[in-house]
Amino acid sequence: MPPREVFTLPTPAEATNFVLARSGNLAAAACADRKLRIWALPEARLLRAIDLAGGYVYVAAISDDGRWILTGDHQGDINIWASATGESHMHFRLSPYHSAGAFSHDGRLLALAAAGEPVQLFDVGARRKLAELEHPVGGTNAIAFSRDGKRLATVDGDTVVRIYEAAGGKLLAANDDSLNEPLAIEFSGDGKHALIGGGDKANRLRRHGHRQDRAPHGSHCRASQRSAGLAQGRSAGSRVHEGGQYAGAGPHRGLGSGLRAAAGGMDAAETRCGRRLD
Repeated sequence: MPPREVFTLPTPAEATNFVLARSGNLAAAACADRKLRIWALPEARLLRAIDLAGGYVYVAAISDDGRWILTGDHQGDINIWASATGESHMHFRLSPYHSAGAFSHDGRLLALAAAGEPVQLFDVGARRKLAELEHPVGGTNAIAFSRDGKRLATVDGDTVVRIYEAAGGKLLAANDDSLNEPLAIEFSGDGKHALIGGGDKANRLRRHGHRQDRAPHGSHCRASQRSAGLAQGRSAGSRVHEGGQYAGAGPHRGLGSGLRAAAGGMDAAETRCGRRLD
């Protein structure tokens, strides 16, 4: 079935960034007139427009339920907005240029990194910083929380994939199998798999319990992988189905097209034409 338009969200000024809550009940966009606009879905009803001070401001992340919206600017000013009231719930400053950010799936935690800097872990409700993760060479490209909120994964500029304990930031395992810089990561619904996409034109699906990762502190976290090559370009977005059976990754903007998917036993296919990639 071809895609169809469900609704449109008109804006008086160009929308420069857009986020959609995983619940599907809320959307938000930062616009060129320096306003953050928030809509209720699926009725596409504008709830509020929040004035954004400063220079170029972008929407970096939204919690799964749409309760929290994260915005930042190139000077490093970060705001977490309460979508229900339009008020700033939390404000802090990082080094310039945000590079990666993600809320835990229950919205309780936020992991955020500036370009070339270590990931900072925050308790959103308590408005406090919990931990600072390792400082990889080249910084962090993407962050993901497991569905149960117990683990946090980063793909870093030194080509290493790192798994941390979300509660305190303890490093549990690290994997350096990527041939080139990984750019995207997502956990499966059951937390047993992680889909990783990167600049080496491959998506890797790793599962705990098979292949031995480099694990510090006597940890026994293990992972296996199978690669699905991308026809062209770099992977810049990975998503895994809630049940962990299906996984997909899209190409980096301007560097190829077509959704790639992995399903059941890690078989890989390109859904656009059905050609197997492995």
